[in-house]
Amino acid sequence: MAAFAALFDPLYCPEEHLDLYRDEPGEGADEQWPGQHGQQEPAVLDDELPALFEAHRAKEGVVLAEDGGYGGAAGREAAVGWVSRAAARLGFSALTAALAAAYLDRCFLPGGALRLGDQPWMARLAAVTCFALAAKVEETRVPPLLDLQLYAAADAADPYVFEAKTVRRMELLVLSALGWRMHPVTPFSYLQPVLADAATRLRSCEGVLLAVMADWRWPRHRPSAWAAAALLITAAAGDGGDGDGDTELLALINAPEVSAAQCHCISTIL
Repeated sequence: MAAFAALFDPLYCPEEHLDLYRDEPGEGADEQWPGQHGQQEPAVLDDELPALFEAHRAKEGVVLAEDGGYGGAAGREAAVGWVSRAAARLGFSALTAALAAAYLDRCFLPGGALRLGDQPWMARLAAVTCFALAAKVEETRVPPLLDLQLYAAADAADPYVFEAKTVRRMELLVLSALGWRMHPVTPFSYLQPVLADAATRLRSCEGVLLAVMADWRWPRHRPSAWAAAALLITAAAGDGGDGDGDTELLALINAPEVSAAQCHCISTIL
């Protein structure tokens, strides 16, 4: 009886109830991504892209990292770096890592609703929580919280492994801070539609973005600027870009030129 009553508790949030993280019909229809097994949604029609990207630019925000991170000077680098490595070890998509980083930045950077102390375990708990939420939003198969941490660990001696109930309590705090808005604009909001038929180029862009995502300057620039920088870098590396086509794509994304140039410089150096 108690378990049945818990279903009506607004704070009841077990892992298996994935429907809590799905959009209502008609919401998020413009954010469909490749499946875990390589299946791709049909590309958005060309004449729909300008309106789609205009809507993305209106929603993307810049979170200024005044202190360079959370949980200490290296806190953001450690948290987002763990997210990127965990996504790779578990075979999750680059979008899952980008969503987790967006949740972390929106919640824990200055101006966010939550604060972390300077203990390393606090940043790790935040990273595990945001990664788990992003996986529930984006992935089709997500292991239980304890297994997720063990699979993502660099080795068996990883000192930070949290009980599932601890992560779930943190999930509720993060969801509340995000206002349950689980589909923020990321660089992949621009790259996936324009590169839906260029899987190799898309993977190259993913590699560029994952390599720089943990940098403290990431939140200072709009997702569109990072998307433009990834296109520029992969074109220069000969990963399938061409002059006229890339010029058209960059014009379509319409990122701030100065910001895109700065993102390009940061990504090239790293």
